[in-house]
Amino acid sequence: RIKFFKSDVDNFVTGKYDLILSNPPYIDKHQLKYLDVSEYEPLSALDGGINGTEVLTKVIVKSSQLLKVNGKLIIEIGSNQKYKVINKLKKYKFYINKIIKDFSKKDRCIVSTKLA
Repeated sequence: RIKFFKSDVDNFVTGKYDLILSNPPYIDKHQLKYLDVSEYEPLSALDGGINGTEVLTKVIVKSSQLLKVNGKLIIEIGSNQKYKVINKLKKYKFYINKIIKDFSKKDRCIVSTKLA
């Protein structure tokens, strides 16, 4: 049995989940003006805050509360954010299972497991 929920991270307040899959905004606010895609995407889908990790951090913190022990968090990241996100995941008791690269061979996704 499976149920899917599509929601902003701020709208989840209760429950325990086996999997959270997130593609949050992760682009540094100051880099938005240099992107060609910004004319096709809403800014809210791109703007990751001052350093690009504001929303990523929010997803990690919220996921640490919502996931069951051994639940998976799969999160998309910017190509230069791997170490910052890994450190944040470890701080919130996640084990890093795998780093997935995109077609350009850039780090793009982190698969992690909630430990406690």
